[in-house]
Amino acid sequence: MKVIKIKDEYFYVEEISTQFSIGTHGTICLTINTLKYPGYYKFFTDIFDNYYENQMKLKYEYAFNIQFKNLRGHGCLIKSLDMDSMNYLLYVNINCDYLQQVTVQEKRDELIDDVLKKSEE
Repeated sequence: MKVIKIKDEYFYVEEISTQFSIGTHGTICLTINTLKYPGYYKFFTDIFDNYYENQMKLKYEYAFNIQFKNLRGHGCLIKSLDMDSMNYLLYVNINCDYLQQVTVQEKRDELIDDVLKKSEE
């Protein structure tokens, strides 16, 4: 089980794979178990539908950031969603404008900030 962060929310995913392209952009593929986490299906389909229903607006009104392990993706959009109904798996393909390495120090600082933010609420 792996943990990702999108829009200040954490999600558990079965698998993560990353494809780097020439330049700074790349593709992230997630495998999500919708039997264990049924709410995740709606979260990802809402992001997908909101962008594609409103393509006349600026892309960056719908783009999001994603973070996991030692990578952070900026300017991300869901390229495609594939559902394996027999095994309750959702495959999410995400295009990112920019992928960057995250250092241990940066991750540590972000975790401390998250804890402090939650303690203020």
